[in-house]
Amino acid sequence: MKHRIAVIMMTIFFFTGTVGTLQGMAKTYTPDQLVGISESYIRQISPLINYEKSKTVKAVPVKLMASTKTSLANAAAAVKKLKSGTTRRKLEARITAAEGTYARAVAYNNTIGVGERMKLMSQTLMSAYGKNPSSDGTFKAYNSLKFELGKFARSIGLVYGKSTRDALSKKYKPAPEGSLNQTRSAAVLKGELNLLATVMDSGKNGTIFSQVEKMNTQLGTVGGNPSLYHPFADSYELLLKQKGLSANGMPTIIMKKIIASENNIVYLEVYGKSGEPLSQGSGFVVGKSTILTNFHVVEGGYRVRAFSNDGKEIQIRGVVKYDAHNDLALLGTTSDLSSTGLQIGNINYLEKGDPIVAIGSPEGLMNTVSTGIISNLHKSVNEGITTNLIQFTAPITHGSSGGALFNKYGEVIGVTAAGFDAGDLNFAVGINHAAAWIQAYKNQASSKLAIIPYDALPNYSEEETKGDPPANPGTQPPPSTTPSGPFPDSVEKIAPRIKLREVAMNPDKPILYGLTDGRDVMEINIETKQARKITLNLAPERLFFANNELYVTLPKGQHSSYWWEEDQEGAFAVINAETMTLIEQVDIPLDPFDIVADSDSIYIISGSGQWTNMKVFSRKTFLETANVWGVRERSFLEMHPEGNKVYSITTESSPRDVESYQFINGKSAGKYDSPYHGNYPLDTNMTVSPDGKYLFNGSGVVFNASVSRSTDLTYLAKLPQTYKQIAFDIANSRFYTSNKNGIDVYDYSTFQKLGSYTLQYDVDQMFVRDRQLIVIYKDTTNTLPKQLINIYPLTPEGLLTIPSAGTKEPAEQSVAIVNTGLSLPKVPVSFDKAALPININEEIHHPEKPVLYGLNGYDLVEYNLETKQIRKLTFTYPLGQLFFANNELYVTLKKRQGYVYGEAIEGAFAVVDATSFSLVKQLDIPMDPADIVADDRYIYISNNGGFSWTDLRAYSRATFEETGKFTSVLRGSTMAIIPVGGKIYATDSGTSPRDIQMYQFTDGKESSTYDSPYHGHYSFNVNMEVSPDGKYIFNGSGVVLQTGSGYGEDMKYAGKLYSPFEEIAFDIKNNRIYASSGKGLDIYEYSTFERIKHYELKYDINYLTVTSSSLLVTFKEAEAGALLPKKNVVKYSLSTDWTLAMQAQ
Repeated sequence: MKHRIAVIMMTIFFFTGTVGTLQGMAKTYTPDQLVGISESYIRQISPLINYEKSKTVKAVPVKLMASTKTSLANAAAAVKKLKSGTTRRKLEARITAAEGTYARAVAYNNTIGVGERMKLMSQTLMSAYGKNPSSDGTFKAYNSLKFELGKFARSIGLVYGKSTRDALSKKYKPAPEGSLNQTRSAAVLKGELNLLATVMDSGKNGTIFSQVEKMNTQLGTVGGNPSLYHPFADSYELLLKQKGLSANGMPTIIMKKIIASENNIVYLEVYGKSGEPLSQGSGFVVGKSTILTNFHVVEGGYRVRAFSNDGKEIQIRGVVKYDAHNDLALLGTTSDLSSTGLQIGNINYLEKGDPIVAIGSPEGLMNTVSTGIISNLHKSVNEGITTNLIQFTAPITHGSSGGALFNKYGEVIGVTAAGFDAGDLNFAVGINHAAAWIQAYKNQASSKLAIIPYDALPNYSEEETKGDPPANPGTQPPPSTTPSGPFPDSVEKIAPRIKLREVAMNPDKPILYGLTDGRDVMEINIETKQARKITLNLAPERLFFANNELYVTLPKGQHSSYWWEEDQEGAFAVINAETMTLIEQVDIPLDPFDIVADSDSIYIISGSGQWTNMKVFSRKTFLETANVWGVRERSFLEMHPEGNKVYSITTESSPRDVESYQFINGKSAGKYDSPYHGNYPLDTNMTVSPDGKYLFNGSGVVFNASVSRSTDLTYLAKLPQTYKQIAFDIANSRFYTSNKNGIDVYDYSTFQKLGSYTLQYDVDQMFVRDRQLIVIYKDTTNTLPKQLINIYPLTPEGLLTIPSAGTKEPAEQSVAIVNTGLSLPKVPVSFDKAALPININEEIHHPEKPVLYGLNGYDLVEYNLETKQIRKLTFTYPLGQLFFANNELYVTLKKRQGYVYGEAIEGAFAVVDATSFSLVKQLDIPMDPADIVADDRYIYISNNGGFSWTDLRAYSRATFEETGKFTSVLRGSTMAIIPVGGKIYATDSGTSPRDIQMYQFTDGKESSTYDSPYHGHYSFNVNMEVSPDGKYIFNGSGVVLQTGSGYGEDMKYAGKLYSPFEEIAFDIKNNRIYASSGKGLDIYEYSTFERIKHYELKYDINYLTVTSSSLLVTFKEAEAGALLPKKNVVKYSLSTDWTLAMQAQ
């Protein structure tokens, strides 16, 4: 009884926090009793931190936490005095369990504390934002809350139990996340504005101009939000004006920026059909291969020459886009330009009195600069089309047309178009009319531009002299009054000897391609009457020709609405059209139905699963780059000639609909459907005209095919007849349609029907080439119908030739067929394979010598790849992590294995000279080293011991003395270091979501720290590398972050590799990244992060690095008769494009 009373009294003393004054009395209690007391507190705490039991989010009382901590300390001290044995081990296990629950309570209370602070900080932020979104107070409040939200994410990761974490998140995250989302645009703008203020003090114009463009871009993103736009525009102008104003009120720094960009303004000369000079004007660079000018400058021309300010000629291929109504034309260059063009502004916030600058070439005087103000803003309506006109006072004259008009931020807002000789009365067309073109073609290579022939452009001045207005293609074509004939004259009749379907024609050669009813892909030369075929291992279903390649779908099962996407499989093949040999056959997790391709990507739609997928694959690597869900099964695809845009039309839904899908570099960039849903009857036959202007449907309906969503898929006209087949002759302004055995001829510019003809048989397919109409049809006069190809000459008017009296039908000519066969698969070329005499891990390759370093238990091992000799250093403790820099090896030493929460564990690190392979220094340190890195002056080590939040220490390379430390580092953090400057990125191993933290040391002293701007937005893992040039952080999840100069700029999302990786190696010089996961090896372009090759090797890759002309890989391979696999090293040859060299098996 006395014993029970004593225990109760002791419990009361502990709970009231008075135990610390009763150390003497504590000696009367056994260690078991003291452990029991601590467990009684833990039983009180446990339900309070478990939401499923407490059903509330409330902090554990401070007194209870303090009493628990004291009781645990007393219990641990008492147990530590016991002799080793079973009793002590059991008590230590009970204490460890109690400490674990206490640690969870600490994390729980910490999280609530951070959450309560976030609630107050959210209110502070929204109050400051409401008063002035551009104020310093708003920016400071935003960053403070963002940092606190990061702390919350790390803290909640330590809380036990998903339901408890969810309850904490539900209570505390919505308010700060909502506040940050609402104010994020303001914070980004303020950050750019502050950076501009900083760089303006530097006096370096190039840096200032670059930051001005960034500020302009950010300001443009809030153009639709006046409450945000105006405060920042005012602050921006005020900052710019601090550097002075020019005579018209234009900020001096902007005037300098405009003049500095004058090499983007060009002088144009236009010549007629016979080479005679027609006109001169101006233009300006708006993209990688595009120049914008007025349409009237190039109207009637057959050749355009452009000259930059330094007198160099820029070769012009022709016109890419034009808008005669708004007097705009986009010219394409022959080769890519060094500039991506002038920055484009927004006309929505222009006001009378705003200062402007005009640059053009009046009277041939190149790049003349004139200043003025905006006099007025007009909207001119002509034939239902509204044009934005900017009236301004800056002088312009003949030759200024097509020049650039700049606003007070140095952005182009208009194209100077017209003026009056008397007075400052001049006009520019608003840049908004060309904005869609500029965006669509900004980064387009010149080789990919589709050029409109000069003679296909309208010449209104010439037409006006004839007295005939231009035809309006938007109206219903008039009835035909043109001649027609019963049987046109065929000059050749060719029997393919086998029935073809899915026929395509090579646009540059007299060659047809088609599929047979079996597994063959056929090629027929209609001039030589020769044929070739390639036999595939699966039956092809659909065929598409582009890039001198054939793309065919290879289904592996019947299409079904109930074959769901997770179970689908199929393949596609790519065939070299020149050699008729297989380039690649690719298995895909999709039931392929239709296929199209552009110069970069292959697009395939599924034939099963109802609402299903369209997958995109790289032409270079054949790897999947995008997956678009929500596409209707069995839809047909059409590729826009300019690439990056695919149209689809449904085949089994009613009403039938057309969708437009946009892509950038193989990635989905958006989609939308037509504005009509049942307004116009459509069938499944759909074709984009070769110039990309129109979308023709077999119902006769014609839609616009535009880069702008506002005009894309809008109704244009309807042909008088439906059709099954269509063929184009754009150069001669003709197109041809067929329905059963009838052929109609149309004028492409007006859609007026010019002629109708009746053939003897129904047309299967037809094509136009070299003023001939090539028609494929089925002759049914024989018992066994056979397929024939007839060739019909076209008259100069584009009509079919009518046979003259006595004309004989051409003799039937058969073709001979040759099978080109299949190419053999290839494997990477490897050499210099060797089994290492000792197994190692943590491999590192010397960057300048054929030497590999690694760890094996207590040994640091050096292996010479040429001599096959090894050296090793043996230490007194097991080795943990290895790092190479400064021709030295830095290695951590583990004095104790395992981890006890809160216990400080000592460790050590060693420095080894890599040349002599001898010990430089071994140093004991008051921490259990988790990871080690070094720069040219200091060594940095993270801690694996202590509590959850621990330290990161710096040691001098010269003296090995500790020089500084951070104390807010999560235990067990792995590190990556910028090559110079003491900047370290660390990611922890035990929280969720995982985060990346930056720690900056200056001269070995801790100076600043901040975390990434993402908290759960991207999945990070513990594997992390900084690229050798210090530009990027590559995380093993595949996420790539860009390094920067400070919070907000540093650790910005830069992209994502196609796959997560375990090992990574860089070859910056040759623009390559090599990354591996398991047996898989991926090769990427460093500049774009685009995967260009994928290989499956024989074994899992442990380590890889790039040598002078090979890729060095280590892996484990079990030898015959061996119990354990041995570590091997092998080199793979690299080809001239720095991918793996391949050879036939």
